[in-house]
Amino acid sequence: MKDKLLVGMSQVDITPPAPVSLRATYALIISEYVESPLYANVFAAESGGEQVIICSCDLACFDAASRERVRELIRARNPAIDISKVILCGTELHTGPHFYVKDKLRLAAKFLPEGIRYVDNQVVPKNVWLEDKCGPYIFERICDAVCQAWENRKPAGFSPMFGRAVVGHCRRVVYDDGSARMYGAVDTVNFEAVEAVSDSGIELLYLFDENRKPMGALVSVACPAQVLEGKPFISSDFWGKARDFIKQKLGNDFVVVGLGSAAGDQSPRDEVRKSGKHPRRGDPDMYSLEGVIELGKRIATVVLDKYESARGNIKNEALIRHEVMTVDFPLRTVTMSEYEEAKRKFDEYVKSAGKTIFGPSDIAALYIHAGTMERFHLQNRTHFWSSEIHVVRVDDIAIATNPFELFVDYGNQIKARSEATQTILIQLACDGGSYLPTARAEHGGHYSAFVSSGFTGHIGGELLVNKTVETIRKLWR
Repeated sequence: MKDKLLVGMSQVDITPPAPVSLRATYALIISEYVESPLYANVFAAESGGEQVIICSCDLACFDAASRERVRELIRARNPAIDISKVILCGTELHTGPHFYVKDKLRLAAKFLPEGIRYVDNQVVPKNVWLEDKCGPYIFERICDAVCQAWENRKPAGFSPMFGRAVVGHCRRVVYDDGSARMYGAVDTVNFEAVEAVSDSGIELLYLFDENRKPMGALVSVACPAQVLEGKPFISSDFWGKARDFIKQKLGNDFVVVGLGSAAGDQSPRDEVRKSGKHPRRGDPDMYSLEGVIELGKRIATVVLDKYESARGNIKNEALIRHEVMTVDFPLRTVTMSEYEEAKRKFDEYVKSAGKTIFGPSDIAALYIHAGTMERFHLQNRTHFWSSEIHVVRVDDIAIATNPFELFVDYGNQIKARSEATQTILIQLACDGGSYLPTARAEHGGHYSAFVSSGFTGHIGGELLVNKTVETIRKLWR
């Protein structure tokens, strides 16, 4: 039975008011200025007593502890909100702050022998905010955004649409021996193919108030917001530019909830046309502001192009069902020989380095071996990595989350098998499970497919697909 739909939306600036440690690789990068602010953009809906709240943030992702901290703040502020129905997700931004501690930057240091230690020689100025300051500030601002959206609920209408724009490309390159590399060279006779397809589809859900005034839209794109990775400034990347272009036409109150669909093996860069030994004519530099502007325009063009059609097909009643599950994903394991080989290479590097102080470059070089060693110890304590996933029905639309940088093939499998007329996927939601590669990628190897790149492998991917499709089917019964 369909009931009147109530919707609230909000957008809150979550940019820390100080220089921060930026999410980078292994070296510390301090922000020098704010190129564009970071926002929490929220969609809150209720119908027939069921709730769904989606909060998309210009951040990389959330770990489970951060998720629960935000939820506790929300519960203290407004007990009427069912905090289990609050979905927190990031856009996989690399020009945002570290706001919780990640073991990745310290993993290899755990295995350094006695007498050798890791030291980051970069001096952090006293005015820089690290995780201990960024986290609490950002959590409070996200709580503000969620509570504002919930408290602003009013009768509303919705209109689903679909568009298409090229934003993401597969970033894994396959060679004639079956090996693969992320961002590998293609101008070689050994280049065979990019490993997977790309998804140019953009899933859209527009929201309108009772007077048909636009409130905002959910916009799902299969590409991480990583054009500007490694840059020394805060930026919301292409989502910020897309929002700016859209607001120029639809007003500053229009809330763009940018969502990352399955895109663990995708990036904004066209690997085939990139310059190597020879210059290539193609997209603007997808490491620059020109690239950010280009992709922002592509996304905004689709949102604006479909707007009038959406406005002419508004529905004001919807059935909402919301299933929250904890799924035990099988831990991807290593063999005894893989462990021993990793330990041998780790020890060889340490010995050949001939020094007692290791820096970020050493930690980066040792990370793969340390990750294999760490997994060997973990798999002897547990067989699973558990995480939360959500499956939501809004009328004939399905919304499904996962905590991974999910390879695009899995997303396509879910969309193809779903009983919904439209399926919106949200990766890196409610936890940070890192990469979830396909069997093909595991065979090819390299970063994003190493054991150390994620907690589960293709068996976990199959479980996620089946569990999601099965739950969608259940909600349609």
